[in-house]
Amino acid sequence: MRRPLALSALAFAPLLLGAQTGVEDAAPRPPRASIGFRGVSAQPVGAFGDAINVGWGGGLDGRVHLDRAGAVSLRADVDYVGYGNRRQPVSLFPAAGSLIRGRLRTTNTFVTLLVGGELAQPDGPLRPYVHGGIGATYFRTGSSLGGSDRFEDEGFATTNVDDWARTAVAGGGLRIPIGRGRRTLTLLDLGARRAWIGPTTYATPDDIVQGPAGPDVVPRRSRTDHWLITAGFAVVY
Repeated sequence: MRRPLALSALAFAPLLLGAQTGVEDAAPRPPRASIGFRGVSAQPVGAFGDAINVGWGGGLDGRVHLDRAGAVSLRADVDYVGYGNRRQPVSLFPAAGSLIRGRLRTTNTFVTLLVGGELAQPDGPLRPYVHGGIGATYFRTGSSLGGSDRFEDEGFATTNVDDWARTAVAGGGLRIPIGRGRRTLTLLDLGARRAWIGPTTYATPDDIVQGPAGPDVVPRRSRTDHWLITAGFAVVY
């Protein structure tokens, strides 16, 4: 009686092992990487806050997870912020008086590029995180000249002031799961970070002055520290 039972167990052993392997294969795949899309608001502080108002823009971040849970990640960020946009009519040809007029547009922007790390709560309905990084910020003030008609393309463009500055940031936020796909998880991502930026040569909308030959830009130099408030989405793969 014992021999048939033993033979039956041996016969069904491969099936049992196969079933066990199937359960393991069906286990959730650990997160490998993620990408984030966000809107940003720059809140200047210090001398920078005395010079400009709030800036607005957008950004991206990418993370490569270093552990199976996704708690520790390498992170890279890029953010674009505009903090000034001034339009003014100009006479293209003084001899023609007001018959031929154009539109001078001056924009003030900065782009920040960062690399660093992140620590996060990888699961649950609320997932806080902290991150930090170093990189550089590029400030640019440029002017373009076009026709006075509303839909006429701008034909000339010039960079008036530009400068790179070393940048360090630290911040954090909260992610909330809002949807799951077959291989992805989408989260609402709300965050804030502090940026420390070294002395920078830049210009503001108030730095456009009327010179003997027409409008001109007089740059200034100071630290450009600010807070960046962010709201967007993260997709985990």
